Amino acid sequence: MGATLLDPMSKALPPIIACMHELPLESTGGGVLLREILRHFACDRRVVALYPVYPHQSGKVAELDQALTSESITPAPRPIAPDWGKPSFTIRRLLSRRPGLVVALDHIGKKRPLKKLGAAYPDALWLVVSPFSLDYVPPAIPSERIALYFTNVDENIVAHSTGTLRQRIEGNLERVRVRRWLGRASCRAGRLAAITEDNAGILTAKLGRAVRHVPPLMAPRPIDRAHAEPGLVLLTTNYTYPHNRISLEWFLHEVWPHTDPRLRLEVTGLDDAHGSLARLLVNTPRARYLGFVGKTVLDDCFSRCATVINPTISGSGFQIKMLDALARGVPLISTRLANPIGARLPSTDEPLEFARLLNDGASGGASIPAFDYPRFFADASERWAAFLEPSS
Repeated sequence: MGATLLDPMSKALPPIIACMHELPLESTGGGVLLREILRHFACDRRVVALYPVYPHQSGKVAELDQALTSESITPAPRPIAPDWGKPSFTIRRLLSRRPGLVVALDHIGKKRPLKKLGAAYPDALWLVVSPFSLDYVPPAIPSERIALYFTNVDENIVAHSTGTLRQRIEGNLERVRVRRWLGRASCRAGRLAAITEDNAGILTAKLGRAVRHVPPLMAPRPIDRAHAEPGLVLLTTNYTYPHNRISLEWFLHEVWPHTDPRLRLEVTGLDDAHGSLARLLVNTPRARYLGFVGKTVLDDCFSRCATVINPTISGSGFQIKMLDALARGVPLISTRLANPIGARLPSTDEPLEFARLLNDGASGGASIPAFDYPRFFADASERWAAFLEPSS
């Protein structure tokens, strides 16, 4: 059997060149996911990570460099994406046959550092997170050295049914582009994996190729739960993401009014530029918005709460808010739609049943079954090892 990532002393493991579609910072769920992937492999392999840095993110490069240096990861030259607001870019995006994000990441000079990188590491395995990042890989790289990881079913998360008529038309056109791009990606990459078992099944049917299930990586983060407050419910979110907006509004309108009046809700996460989340929670009984908080404050929130909720009713993938809670040993209640783990987590899509689970779990009336997260993480590590081993 070939060497695996679980054997860090092995000399048979090739380096990993990671191509990703956003910065691996802890400011977004996707960023947390990418950061944890890099952190996991930093000790086992030499990782060269490539990041598209948008103009509004340029101030985070120093923070990123410091984080990567501490993890012994060698950052490669980072491309700067074009200004999304320029009319020339808007026209090019609308006329292109490629998805908008792929067009945004395309720019002059991008291929040159990547070709040099490929030449410097001729035996490297290219880990591509999201098919939108696939265009980074130089054409000369053979498919058997490309591992494509789907963090969701991209076609299913394209906004297409809300907004103005123009936005709906653009959304439907974008879905066609994404669907076509997924087909191209499945032919280009030698191995495919998806973040949830459900996503793996959907993509296998769509692409006509086997897509294995490889869960997300996040090492256990035990915290002191001795002072958890009965009745305190926590939700972490990113309100700038349309699917999170839909889900939170569903929870506040359909579930929260039916909960025990002694329960209290705390919400953390990124608000939009108009302060919509803050206003929404000001007008919600027994709820308060704590803002976008750092790791220390977030750990305190997880320590104090009785339970965490994941009321996602729209979207695809594996919600990082679930990993954040489970990795810290905090009880969690989820919708069934957003539960990729199964019967080991209490979940329902029915508002009244969700309220009942929350009333029992958060108030101490009935304990939520403990989830064996160390076992989950060990399984995820083994699946990643199998996905990225040379003989895979």
